[in-house]
Amino acid sequence: MVKAFLKAGCDVTKVPYNTKAEEIIKMRPHGIVLSGGPGDPTHLTDVLTEIRQIKEIPMLGIGLGHQLLALSQGAKIEKLKYGHRGASVPVRNETTGKVYISSQNHSYQVVNASVEGFGKISY
Repeated sequence: MVKAFLKAGCDVTKVPYNTKAEEIIKMRPHGIVLSGGPGDPTHLTDVLTEIRQIKEIPMLGIGLGHQLLALSQGAKIEKLKYGHRGASVPVRNETTGKVYISSQNHSYQVVNASVEGFGKISY
């Protein structure tokens, strides 16, 4: 991810997962990417507390980061019976119908998510 952002001309600052919200806000980033990682996102209560304190900075979550961002906004997480595993998992863009090949390795999913103005979102 870092290489892709750098290639796109972004300035990138990496911080550890346990960096306090106050420190991140002082950096004045244009956006925050919550990266992936292993484990049950519901166990990361300290991280959720920090994410909830950041209100004015756009955030994107990938994998575990996506789950943490969803939890911080009131969504629910559930463990998948078998998980998604593999390097050639097809994913279809429901708008265009185009199919992409993706790499998957996760055990949890976001359920019952709702975004103001967009209604219920299913994953």
